[in-house]
Amino acid sequence: MEVEVRVLVTGGAGYIGTHVLAVLQMGKHDIFVADDFSNSSPSNLEQVVKASGRSVPFFNVDIRDTETLTNAMLSFKPEIVLHLAALKDAAESVTIPMKYIEVNVSGTVSLLRAMEASGCDGMVYSSSAAVYGEPKYLPLDEEHPCQPVSPYGESKWLAERIVTVWAKAREDRKAILLRYFNPIGKDPAGRIAPIQRNRTFNVMDHIMRVAKGDRKRMDIFGSTYATADGSGMRDFIHVQDLAEAHAAAVSRLPSVSGAEIINVGAGEGHTVIELIETFETATGHRIRRRVRPPRAGDIGASWSDTGKAARVLGWQARRNLMDICRSATPARYRPKRQAPASRAPSGEIGAHP
Repeated sequence: MEVEVRVLVTGGAGYIGTHVLAVLQMGKHDIFVADDFSNSSPSNLEQVVKASGRSVPFFNVDIRDTETLTNAMLSFKPEIVLHLAALKDAAESVTIPMKYIEVNVSGTVSLLRAMEASGCDGMVYSSSAAVYGEPKYLPLDEEHPCQPVSPYGESKWLAERIVTVWAKAREDRKAILLRYFNPIGKDPAGRIAPIQRNRTFNVMDHIMRVAKGDRKRMDIFGSTYATADGSGMRDFIHVQDLAEAHAAAVSRLPSVSGAEIINVGAGEGHTVIELIETFETATGHRIRRRVRPPRAGDIGASWSDTGKAARVLGWQARRNLMDICRSATPARYRPKRQAPASRAPSGEIGAHP
């Protein structure tokens, strides 16, 4: 099989990483994963292998371990790195800010050094809309000022600037920085349900915990925001759309000059209550709710202008809120009338005939 490009995916065993891998595996790319499995499991890669029928070589490494990471990259010789490995909980970052700096900023510097040592000149960096902070206008475009309100957002913005400096230092270097909005949902085909250790629950995870009976009610943080129902408004993007945006970025990276920052969202805002009500319609489950005070680092409303993604990547989100709710819901929690939508060693998880 002809290989299009050799791609290293850091954090490839995580929630977003596994969905990205599954999409990339549908092409001709040669994929290698670097992950320390601190918030995931090698079994997540087995799910990708089963879904794609292709092996997934991996290396168990902390991205802050520059020497080990360099040796892995010298062996694999990637042409492009998709850098997804990071800590991502804005609320948690308020209590342990230096941990976020160590992993998200120092880890990115370590990776860039390993890339230099191994001769890799292309990066797709997973950033976040958290870099914008409280919106001065909506929708948010890439020119909006960056004023993060959480250590998580600060760590992502610092890493963005470091990647940009690295990319502009030489003409042959290229970087695309993807500013994610709010990815939720799961593989529409139901093939991938990644395990997350010490997991950071996204809003859909909280809804599902109530639907399954693991919790009595859903906490809604904030009820006086300037939205139709008072709950926070976000740009919820299907994780499959986000994965496809990464594949588009890999394809378009050779045509980029220097560093390009690109929003990746659905391009529309929905409130948390609207999401819950859509879930109730999709599943027939009633989700009990409880209003709580806003959390540190939360903002009232945020959604994206995705015009640049369409122009530069030729990409736009294709799935709506109902698609998200259906994909996130195991078949046993859907109405019957509705069709179902440890320290591991380094090695290779192989496809089986």
